[in-house]
Amino acid sequence: MKPLNFGYPTRGRELEWVMNCLRQIEQASQEEPERHADAIAVTVDTESRTLDTATATAQDVARAFGTFIADQQKRGAFRAE
Repeated sequence: MKPLNFGYPTRGRELEWVMNCLRQIEQASQEEPERHADAIAVTVDTESRTLDTATATAQDVARAFGTFIADQQKRGAFRAE
């Protein structure tokens, strides 16, 4: 398995960067999704599972993306009801 390399977002092109990251994850998820999710280092200060696409900032998208990856690493979203 080759490691996923997302690089860093370019200022003003953060959304394109997130879309490229998601494409890489989608391609990698066709085989062994747990191993691929585990290969990503994520630091999520504030979890976010909602995203208002009409008003989302790059930080909002990054927060939701980070939460998604963290959930994948935990093998699902475990949260208090």
